[in-house]
Amino acid sequence: MSGSGQPIVQARIYQIRSQSNVGPLLSILETDRVNNFKEKIKEDDENGAVEELQLCFSQKATVEMLRIAVNSRKNDLITNVLQSSLQRQEPEMNGGGMDTTDFKHPVCSNDIFQTAVLYSALNDDPKTLEAVLEWGSNNNQKAPEESKRKNCPILIASLEDYTQCIKHLYRFGYKIKLPDEDKERIETVLTMNDALANDMHFYYSLCKGKKNMEEVSNCVGPFHVDVRKVKKISLEFDPVERFLRFKAFANPHYISVDFLENGDFLKNEENNDKLRMLDPIRKSFALARYSKHLSSYYTQHSQEYNGISRKCQDFAQDVLEQCDNIQEVEMLLEHSPNLNDDENNENTNWHLALWEGHKKFVGHHYFQNFLWNKITGENFNWDNYFLFWRILYFPLAVLLFCLIPLVVVVDSLFRKSDILFVSPQMLNKKKPLKNNVGKQESDQAFRMNLLDSPENEQGNSSILPFVETDENDGQENGMFSFFRERIHRPIFRMIVYHFLEVVFLIALGFSMIDPKVTTGKSELWFYDIVTMIFVINYFIEDVLDIFRRKWTFFSSFWSFYSLINHSLFMLGGCLSSYGFYHLEDDNRAKLSGNHIVNVGSTFVSIAASMAFFRTVRWLLLQRTLGPVVVCIIKVLKDTFHIFLLFIIIFVSFAIGTFSMFKPFTLQRSNDNSFKMKEENLAKVKGLFSAMFWRVFDPGEPDLASIVNATTLNGKDVDVLSLEFSHFMGLAFWAVYQAIIVILLINILIAMMNTTYTKVSEHADIEWKYSKSYYQVQFLAPRAVLPPPFRMFYYFSKLIRFLKRKCVSCCGDKLQGYGQEDRGTRHKDYLKLLLKLVKTKQHSDYENSIQDDFRDLRQDIQNIVSDKQKSVHEEIDGLKKKMDELMNEIRSLKN
Repeated sequence: MSGSGQPIVQARIYQIRSQSNVGPLLSILETDRVNNFKEKIKEDDENGAVEELQLCFSQKATVEMLRIAVNSRKNDLITNVLQSSLQRQEPEMNGGGMDTTDFKHPVCSNDIFQTAVLYSALNDDPKTLEAVLEWGSNNNQKAPEESKRKNCPILIASLEDYTQCIKHLYRFGYKIKLPDEDKERIETVLTMNDALANDMHFYYSLCKGKKNMEEVSNCVGPFHVDVRKVKKISLEFDPVERFLRFKAFANPHYISVDFLENGDFLKNEENNDKLRMLDPIRKSFALARYSKHLSSYYTQHSQEYNGISRKCQDFAQDVLEQCDNIQEVEMLLEHSPNLNDDENNENTNWHLALWEGHKKFVGHHYFQNFLWNKITGENFNWDNYFLFWRILYFPLAVLLFCLIPLVVVVDSLFRKSDILFVSPQMLNKKKPLKNNVGKQESDQAFRMNLLDSPENEQGNSSILPFVETDENDGQENGMFSFFRERIHRPIFRMIVYHFLEVVFLIALGFSMIDPKVTTGKSELWFYDIVTMIFVINYFIEDVLDIFRRKWTFFSSFWSFYSLINHSLFMLGGCLSSYGFYHLEDDNRAKLSGNHIVNVGSTFVSIAASMAFFRTVRWLLLQRTLGPVVVCIIKVLKDTFHIFLLFIIIFVSFAIGTFSMFKPFTLQRSNDNSFKMKEENLAKVKGLFSAMFWRVFDPGEPDLASIVNATTLNGKDVDVLSLEFSHFMGLAFWAVYQAIIVILLINILIAMMNTTYTKVSEHADIEWKYSKSYYQVQFLAPRAVLPPPFRMFYYFSKLIRFLKRKCVSCCGDKLQGYGQEDRGTRHKDYLKLLLKLVKTKQHSDYENSIQDDFRDLRQDIQNIVSDKQKSVHEEIDGLKKKMDELMNEIRSLKN
C-alpha cells in the first residue's frame, strides 16, 4: 500500500505503472498468444503456459506474459518463466528471430530478470520478490550499477514505503543513486567535527568551494584568483528527479536497512569511519538539515522537502523511544564519532540535536530526563526536596560560592589544578583504572558508569579529561572533596549565575537613577563601579564566546541579543567617559543633543532597558510562562517581516508625496495663491515624522489639504481646493493611511495569530527546546565562575595547562580515560544501535499494511486452485482404477 500521498510521487508511480503495461501495444497475433498464456494459468496448466511462452518470439508479448505470471503470485510458474526466458535469451540476442523494435519501450529490455523484479516491486509483493531474487542469485544475475533509471525498483519501493521490498532489494544489491552534489554534501555533514549551528554556518561550510566545482587558478600578479564553474555532472538530475531520489534516500526504512545490512561489517571494522556514514541517528539529522537547505533552494518543492525533514526527525525520535533504560539513553546521546576528543567537543548526538534545532528529539521525555540528570548532578535529587529546603538551598549556594574562588586558586597553585575539570566520579574511577583491572565484569561496569560525569568543557561527559597519574594518591582532603562535589552540580551554578544577574541589575538600576547625584559634579559611586565591572566582564565573555563557539554563538537569539546589549553598554560608556573627561560638570541639559556625552548616555540608557528586558529569558525555566516567552520571540520575527514591507511602502509614498507638495513651499507672490493648510508634508523633516506617526494615529487630513486664500464678505478665508492635482494629493494621503493602518497592521495581527496558533499547538516541544538550550550553558566548567569571577577559571585553566606541559616534558605519563576506552565504547554503541533499529524496524513491519488483503485473496485463490488440481488428479486416478476393476470383472465373467 502506498505510503506517500504527494502528487509528484503519485505521478511518477502512475507513469511507471502505465509504461509497465504493454498490453495495449500488442498486435492481434501477440494478443492471442498472451490470452492463451492467461487461459493456461487459469486452467492451472503451468507446463502449457510455459510452452506458450516458448512459442512466442515477441519481446513485448513475453514481457506481458511475465507480468501476468508475477501478478498470479505463483512462484513456481514465475521461476519457470524466467528460466525459459533465460535459456532462449542468448540465441535471441544473436538474431534468432527476436523483434528488435520492442527495445524502444522502456520496460521491454532484453534483461527479463530486471523486468520481473520491477513488476514484483510495483505489486508490493515481498514473497514473490524474494523468490525472483533468489532465482536471480542462483542464476548469476546481479543488480545493475547505480544509474539514473526512473524505473529503479528500490526507488519505487522507497517512494511507496514498501518496507519489506526495500530490505530484499537492498540485500540483493540495489541502491538509490543521489546526484553527486547531494551525495558529497551529505557525506560532508556526516564527517564534520562540529554541528551545523545555523543556515549561515551551513552555507559557509558546504556551499563554499564544493568538490563538484572545478578550481581554475589564474595568477594575477602576486595574487591567486579561484574561478569555480559547475560541472555538467551536477546538472544531470532535474529538480523533480532530484527531489524523488532524495525523498527515497531519506526514507527511514531505507536508512534502517542501509545500517542493519552493514551491521556485520561494522562490527569487524577497526575504526568508526563507516559507522559515521551509516549511523541512523546522525544520518537522519544530516538529511533533515540538508532537506531544509534544499527547501530554500528549490522553492517549488519547499513544502515537500520540509516534509522529508520532519520525517527524518520523527525517525530519530522513534529510535530514541526504543531505549529500555537510562543507561541506554545515555550511551545513545553521549556518543561522538570524533577521533580526537577534547574538552571542546560539541559533536555528541545530544549536542547535534540541540545545536541543529531538532526540537522534537530534544523535547522527547528521555532527552529531557537525561539533561535534567546532568543539571542536578550525581547523588543529588532536587525533586525529592521539600519546598522549604529548595528555598533554603538558594542562600546556602550563594554563601558557599563566596569561598569557591579562593578554593580554586589554592587548588591551582598547591594541588593538581583539577577541581574544576574532574568530577568526584572520575576521581573515584582513577584508582581502579591505574591498577589495570582486567576482569570483563569490572571493565563493563566502568564503561557503563563512564557516561555519568559532566566534566568536559561543553558538558559532554563522554569526553573525559586527562588526569596525571600518581601512585601515592590517597583519599582526597575532606574540604576539597566537599567543594568538588558542589562545584560539579550544574544546578548550583544556575543559582549563582542568576544571583549575580540580580546584583548587576540592582547596581545598574542605581546607576540609571543615580540617587547620590550632585548638580554640577561628575562623580563615580560604588554602584557605578560595580556596574562597569559587570559590563566589561560580560562584553569580554561575549567576544570570547564568539571565538570559542564560532557559528553556534549566532544560532541563539539570546546570544546575539546579549552581544548587542553589552556592545551598546561599552560604546555608550566609552563615549560618555570621553565626553565627561573634557567637561567641567555633568550638566548635560545645556549641551547639544549631538554632543558626545548625550549620544553615549543615550546608548547606555537603551542598553539598560535591554538588560532589564533580558530577564524575560529566566521565565523559560517556568513551565507556565516559558511558552509565552517562546511565542513573543516567534512573533517578533513576523514583526520584522512586516517592518520590511512598511519601509518599502513608506519610501514609495514619501517620494510621491514630497514631489506633489514641494511647490507649495516656494514664495507666494500674492494673497490669492494656493497654499497648504499645514506644510509638514512639503518639508523633509516634517514629511518623515508625519508619515511615520500615522501608523499609531491615523487621520490628519489637513496635512494634505490644499487651500485657496480668498476674500469672502470682506474677510480672509481659506477654501479647500478640489482641483485635480490638489484632490489627488489628498487621495494619495488617504491611500497611504489605508494601506498602512487597515491593510498592513491587520496582516501583522493575522500573522501573529497564525504564529501563536502554530506555537501553541507545539508549545510543549518549543518550550522544552528553548529551556534546554538555556540550561546547556551551565554544564561547562566555566559556568562555575560566572562573570565577573570568570578570571579565576582562566587562571586555573592556564595553570593546569602549564602543569600538564611540565609533566609531559618530564616524561611522565598522562592517563586519558576516554582514549583507552574509546574502542569499547564504539562497540557498545554499535550493539545498542543495532538493537534499537531492529526493534524499530520490527515495530514498523507489524504496524504496516502492504496490500495484505489483496495478496491474501490471491493466495487463497492459488491454494484453492492447487487443491482443485490435486482433487482432479485423485479423481482421474480413481477413474483409472475403476476402469481397471471393471475390466478385471469382465475378464472373470468371460
